[in-house]
Order: sequence, then C-alpha cells, then structure tokens
Amino acid sequence: MGENLSEYVQLVISEEDMIAELYLNSDADECVFDDDDILEYLAEQGVVCGIDEDKIKHMVESKMYGVMVVVASGRKPVEGRDGYYSYTFETNPDKKPKLREDGSVDYLNLNLLQTVATGDLLARYYPKQDGINGFNIKGKELKAQSVKNIPPLRGKGFTMSEDGIEYYAAYDGKVELSMSGINVTKIATIPGDVGLSIGNIDFKGDLEIMGAILTGMRVKATGNITVNGVIEAAEVTAGKDILVKRGILGGGRARITGGGNVYAQFIENAEIKSGNCVQADSIVNSLVTAYNDVNIFGKKSSIVGGSIKANRMVRTKYIGSQAQILTRIEVGVDTSELSKLRQMELKLKEDQMDLAKVEKAIELTESQKHTPKEMSMLLMRTKIEKTAGNSKTKIEIDELKKKIELAKSAEVVAEQMAYQGTIVTIDGITHRLDHDYEKIVLIRKGDKVLSKLFKDDDYEKL
Repeated sequence: MGENLSEYVQLVISEEDMIAELYLNSDADECVFDDDDILEYLAEQGVVCGIDEDKIKHMVESKMYGVMVVVASGRKPVEGRDGYYSYTFETNPDKKPKLREDGSVDYLNLNLLQTVATGDLLARYYPKQDGINGFNIKGKELKAQSVKNIPPLRGKGFTMSEDGIEYYAAYDGKVELSMSGINVTKIATIPGDVGLSIGNIDFKGDLEIMGAILTGMRVKATGNITVNGVIEAAEVTAGKDILVKRGILGGGRARITGGGNVYAQFIENAEIKSGNCVQADSIVNSLVTAYNDVNIFGKKSSIVGGSIKANRMVRTKYIGSQAQILTRIEVGVDTSELSKLRQMELKLKEDQMDLAKVEKAIELTESQKHTPKEMSMLLMRTKIEKTAGNSKTKIEIDELKKKIELAKSAEVVAEQMAYQGTIVTIDGITHRLDHDYEKIVLIRKGDKVLSKLFKDDDYEKL
C-alpha cells in the first residue's frame, strides 16, 4: 500500500528531522487505506519516532484532506547543569566609599574585612543535574550536553558537613574567596592606640587598630590595615588596602604605602603610595602617588599644595587655591617610559636568541658521547639563568604595557574649579594655569595640554 499511497499524500520533513507534516490531497478519497497504512508509509520514509498515532487515526477517519498536519515530532534534549557553589558572603565586595546625603563621604562604614563567627555557614554546594537526551523523528538520539560536578572547595579556616554540601567557619575571622577557594583568616586587633606602650608592629595577615597610630611608630601587615582613628607622623605599610577612618595628620613625616587602595577621611602633610587608587575627602600639602587614579571627592573635596601623581586620572572638586599655593598634578607617562619599553623589548628579543643558541648547544652535546660533564652542567645552568631572566623581563614588559595603556586616557578633572598657578603635567607635557578655570578637564593633544568643559553625564558618579 505504501507505494500506492505515495500518490495521494505529501510528506514534509524539517531540515533538523524534528517535525514531519502530512498532507492528504483530495484524490485520497479514491484510495482505500487506514491509519496502519499511513504508519507503514511513514516508516518507509524513515519516520519512526515521535509519531502521533491518535492524530493520524483522526486524520484518516475524518478525511482531513487538503490540510498540512504535524504527525511526528522529535524532542530536543533537556540540558542539565554543572555543579556550583553559592556563598553567604560577598565574593566581590565593592570597596568604594559612599556619599552621604549631605555630600560628605562615609569612611566609617567602609569595611575592608568581611568578618564571620565560628560556625557561620559560608557556602553550599549544589550537585550537577544531568540532562535528558532527546531524539529526532528518524530515531537518532540527541544527547544532552554532558555536565560535571566540581571539586570540593580548597582553602583554610572552615569545616565541611559529612555529605560535603555545606561549609562552615572554623573560627572567628575574615572570610574571602580567592583562586584557591575559601580562606578564613584570623584578624589581629589592637584595642587602642599604637604607641610606645604597644611598640612597632609587623604582622602577617589583616590588622585592625581600634585607635590611632601615633607619631614615630611603624606598622606593617601583609594584608589589609584598618585604622579607626588617625595616623600621625608614622610609617604604615600594607600588602593590600589601607583604610584610615579619621584621616592622616602626617606632620610632614608620615609614610603610607598600600599594595592596593588607600582610603582616608583626609590626608595632610604626608607621603602616600598606592598600588591602585587613593580616595579621600581632601589632600593638603602631600606627596601622593597612585598606580591608577586619585579620586578626591565629597561636597567640598579639594587638592591644595603638594604633588599628586597617577597613571590615569586625578579627579576632585577643587584644585589649588585662591592664594595660589603651589599645587602640582601629574598624570600619564612621559616619553622616557615609551623608550624604556622599546629597549626592554629589544633586550628580550636578544636574550631569547641567546637562549635558543644555548638550547641548540645542549642538544649538540647530548648527541655526543664524550662531552665533558662540566660543560654540560655549565650549559644547563646558563639555560636556567637565561630562562628565569627572560621570564622576569616579560613580566616587566607586561607591567609597563599595562601602565602605558592606562595612560592613554590620562586626564585631570576639576569638577568645580582649578585655580591659577596650578601646574599640570600630562604625559611629560607641562602646563601652568594662567587663570582660574571653572568645571575643567585637562587632557593632552599632541604636544599640548588642552582643556574641555566638565560635564557630569560624561563621568560615573563617585
């Protein structure tokens, strides 16, 4: 019947073999057939799965001629998902101070540390969910994408439930998520001021000082340092961020160095170095260097006196003063940095050629039976030294390229006023402001420092 039936029907199969539609023409009334004959015909055409037999039976019995009817449908695979972790703490905390309604900046509630107590739930694991395979109308299995469980979290300072699903803090401390997993570390807390009664501090980890750091003291930590009081004429060094909630009164002798950000209510008569950004309400007569930006904000934020340097941007409300106190602002990189990059790239190329010669010499000696042992050892030692040297040079080149890339958008922003006498240097080009400028952005064009109007819409709100 299949061959005879083909004269009265049309079968349309989608490109993906997921849908089969059947059309019975009006001449089919001349042919005697039933639903089994239709099923046989579909099988002859390769349609063997997802067939709606009830629909075919209804189609035949009610003589549905001249209508295209879906008689078979495949099923797409239902995708599963990999296992994953959810965390009860912020895994990428925003460390930017918030502006209060009155325009001042809230450093008191800027917490560098996410603290947990013993037994606190830190993370929960959700195992993988396997997908469901599908099929097309021709019987081909459509496999769902394979999924996998992920390994247990590594790290320290936590316990795990017996089923490996939940993770809990093993003791009070600071929690953070890193490439290695969850780490809970104990925090050293100084209950009052750091002065002669406490002595100098050198701590591995995070440090919180409830009082001030007094004149003449030295404080060092490999992690974050939080100071709830002020920093006087002291030396403070942190491997990560430094937060000074009451500001810095340096007396011309404070030395503050942070591997990450440095935050302070205000900075006066101090030297600041930051591996990322410096943020404060005001800077007065200070030497400030930031790898990225110097953001001085708040309702009346200002930079008065001293020297400020950043690779990308210096931004505040007011720069300089009506009294024309000498204020220097420098952003970007000068031509010496570009020259240094070219020299380093040339040196790396030469060193790589030397390394290739050493490697070729090693291959030659290995092919010879009577090469002196001393020569083989010398060549191998040379290879190790040159490989290490090249790796170091590559890191230095990458760092310098990153710095130069940041400097491509170098600018100085005075949202309200830049006063006459301020000296601005961009990419080594120096310009002294010959009068007061309102709402100004200073940029470099060619060999000149030019200005444009500051517009709020062009900048992210601090």
